[in-house]
Amino acid sequence: MDVTYLASGSLSEIAARLRGTSTSDFFGVNMKKVIAIAATAAVAASVLTGAVGASGATVYSFYASMGGSKVNVLGSTVTSGLTAQSTIQGTKIPQTNSNSLASVKVNGLLTLGAITTSETAKTITGGVEVDATGETAGVNLLGGLVTVDAVKTAVTTTLKGATSTGVGKTTFVGIRVPGVTIPVDVPENFTVSIPGVLSLTLNGVQKTATANGVLVQTYALDLTLLKAHGNSPAGSEILLNPGEVGVANSTKTAPVNMGGFAYGTQIDGTVTGVAKVHSGMTAEEVLPSVGTGGKTLVNSTAAVNAAPVLSLGAIESTATGSTSTTVASAQTTYEIGRLNVLNGLIKADAIKGTATVTRAADGTLLPTAQTTFVNLVIAGTKIPLNVSPNTVINVAGLATITINQQAFLSNTAAVRGIDIKLTVAKYGLPIGAEIEVGAALADIIAT
Repeated sequence: MDVTYLASGSLSEIAARLRGTSTSDFFGVNMKKVIAIAATAAVAASVLTGAVGASGATVYSFYASMGGSKVNVLGSTVTSGLTAQSTIQGTKIPQTNSNSLASVKVNGLLTLGAITTSETAKTITGGVEVDATGETAGVNLLGGLVTVDAVKTAVTTTLKGATSTGVGKTTFVGIRVPGVTIPVDVPENFTVSIPGVLSLTLNGVQKTATANGVLVQTYALDLTLLKAHGNSPAGSEILLNPGEVGVANSTKTAPVNMGGFAYGTQIDGTVTGVAKVHSGMTAEEVLPSVGTGGKTLVNSTAAVNAAPVLSLGAIESTATGSTSTTVASAQTTYEIGRLNVLNGLIKADAIKGTATVTRAADGTLLPTAQTTFVNLVIAGTKIPLNVSPNTVINVAGLATITINQQAFLSNTAAVRGIDIKLTVAKYGLPIGAEIEVGAALADIIAT
């Protein structure tokens, strides 16, 4: 196979394309869903004001999001993104939003009735309250193996000066799991299983206290297959009512909001007039706009098998954000093991990428990015450890491959381990299809 190394230089082209745009097209890839969840870039910046108003009043920044369902089928183009999602964000109070959907069906996995989601930010005596609610009816999972008449997830956060509270709770009506007794008042993070079939976590709640506020992440139900069900392999996942609410006192910290995301892989075969094949982001993790209080959020996937297009071992994505009265840091990472792409064209023992933005006490922002490859081989050629950013490799008659792709704005860093664009139709994908392996983005937005 003919392999031609081209000079690096796409960084300036990417950066130029970014000027005046949001990070949703940072690498020319549609990332609007993730950016909406992350509450970053132009959308958030457009509603943010100074950390302290002209009158010296306290300014609270917040983010709230809720969805009805999300399905990820490993090794398949069968995915269902976050349904009936609604979001609010920024500093403008009061603020409300809502969304609804009559029904959802993912063949063999999920059937839902009506879904409604809503968020509210309002003032209360001495501070603010930010809420999110999701309600889903007629839940039928795995052909009736798990059913719920109705489920409601509610998240409430409050912040008064430096005092914060955060509560998340899911209520189930008529939940049925064979051979398992579910309490009427389900405890937080209650885990049950049908041995060898599925594991189930109910009323999932993770609360993170930050230096200047609170972040609460919730879901009603998280079902993971322990063995294949129909065409869905073990490891496939169903989420109901995933939500996230965070609020921060911007007056008490460096005047910034932050955001970002990381994920393991994504396949986009959507080519106008040709075909539509899409496999969503695996092990996706999001950095909330209010940060994480220095704690690390983690999402992982045991393996991905979409051979011959893509086969991977474990994937782990992380997000960490912290602020103090003068400085701030936002970081996202991805780490992938045992990589095999396009039937052995690309192989590696491991890939790790990091995107970081720091804010110094004087307001200076420093974006950095890094990718590390362990035994990366492309078309039989071993790639050196110190391969330059944005190196392009043309594999004649098959694909254009960019490795260690990096791009920066003054407040944003992005890194993508490997980006493959097919120049011929292959493995069920059309000409122009794109395969991403490892992506991370972090940003800090001055308020």
